[in-house]
Amino acid sequence: MKTSTSLFATVLCLAMCTTYLHAEGVNEAGEKLSTGDYDAAITLYTSAIATTPQDGRLHVFLGEAYIAKGKALTGSGDAPGAITAYDSAIASLSTAIPLCSNPSTAYKGRGVAKQLKGDHAGAVADLTLALGQSVKYADAYYHRSISQKALGQDALAVADYNSLLKLSKARAALLAQLLGL
Repeated sequence: MKTSTSLFATVLCLAMCTTYLHAEGVNEAGEKLSTGDYDAAITLYTSAIATTPQDGRLHVFLGEAYIAKGKALTGSGDAPGAITAYDSAIASLSTAIPLCSNPSTAYKGRGVAKQLKGDHAGAVADLTLALGQSVKYADAYYHRSISQKALGQDALAVADYNSLLKLSKARAALLAQLLGL
C-alpha cells in the first residue's frame, strides 16, 4: 500500500513538473515572439506541441509566430522565405481549427496568412468563417475589408468598414486611410 501511494505521488509530481515546464516554454516562446526572435519562438511552440498536440491554442500561437516571421521576411525583401513562412502558418492554423472549441482566431489567422500571400479569395472565405464564430471580431472585419477591396468588391469592403467602425473607431480610421475612404 505504501509503495502504491509513493508511486502515485511520484507520478503526480512528474505530471505537475511537466505542466510547469510546458507553461514556462509557452511563456518563453511568447517572449521570444515579442522581441522578434521568430525562429526561437517557433522552436519553443513546436516543442510544446510535441508534448500536447491536441492543444489547439498552441497551433494558433505557432501559426501567429510564422505570420510574424513572414512579415519580417517580407520587410527584408525575402519574398520566397515569407511565402514559406505563410504556408507554415496556414498549415498550423488548419491543424488548430478542429482542435479549438471556438476556432475564430485560427480562421482569422489563416485568413491573414492567405491575404499576405495574395490569396484574397481564400482570405475572404476564412475571415467570413471567423466572423461566423464571432460577429464582434474587429480584426476579421479589418482584414476581410482589405481583401474585398483587392478583389474589387468595394461595396463589401465599405460594409465591413462600417461594421468595424461600430467596434473600433481607431482601427476603422486606419482602415479608412488604407482603403482611401
